[in-house]
Amino acid sequence: MKKFVMPLATFALAIGGAFLTTSMGKAPENISVVQGYIHTGNPLQPCELSIECETTSGDFCTVGADNTRVWGMDGNQCPVELFKIQ
Repeated sequence: MKKFVMPLATFALAIGGAFLTTSMGKAPENISVVQGYIHTGNPLQPCELSIECETTSGDFCTVGADNTRVWGMDGNQCPVELFKIQ
């Protein structure tokens, strides 16, 4: 009986560790990644396509050496605050 229990316990720990490692690599499900835009100053095309950001709070989403803020689109404007993907 003891010869059967030890390999079974080792196998169970290995399977549990594999599932734990796989689930650690996934992003939390409540994060919403969206396309970001930068303000152009052009009233005909006020927003220009930029990088992806997230909608949950944190550090503001920025791009470039001058840390230009990245915003979310709402209609044809981009007033929605976005945050860096963590």
